[in-house]
Amino acid sequence: MRALLPLLALPLSACLGTQERQAEAILAGVVAQHRAAVAAVSGGAAAGGGAPAAQRPATGEAAALIGATPERVRARLGEPDLRRAEAGAEVWRYSAAHCHLDLILYPEGGGLRVGHAAARAAGLTARSEAECLADIAARPAPPRLAALR
Repeated sequence: MRALLPLLALPLSACLGTQERQAEAILAGVVAQHRAAVAAVSGGAAAGGGAPAAQRPATGEAAALIGATPERVRARLGEPDLRRAEAGAEVWRYSAAHCHLDLILYPEGGGLRVGHAAARAAGLTARSEAECLADIAARPAPPRLAALR
């Protein structure tokens, strides 16, 4: 069930305007409470190890990127490893040794804004969202392809 929560929130995030961010914050709080409850029942394993989601700092969670402009994301995390356009939106992926961060940027107010953000572990190493974001921010810049002449 926990894996489905970002998928359930995606359509709602895609439709939100700037005046509806408060509803989005409430939804994020409900998801955080759910994660904390699941972590409490399972001894913390469901929250990716460490503290339950409700106790982790909000700045270390992928959801803190919701509403960010591309410039703000690049300032915090650098250039994405993968970037592709899809029906007016853009999908960005950041990768570190043991995790990935997926962002979907939707058109809003004449520019793009992050409407969906999800961090996930890659491989067998458990990583919290905060650890994943720290790993991504600390990684070297992705290699650039030389311009074709």
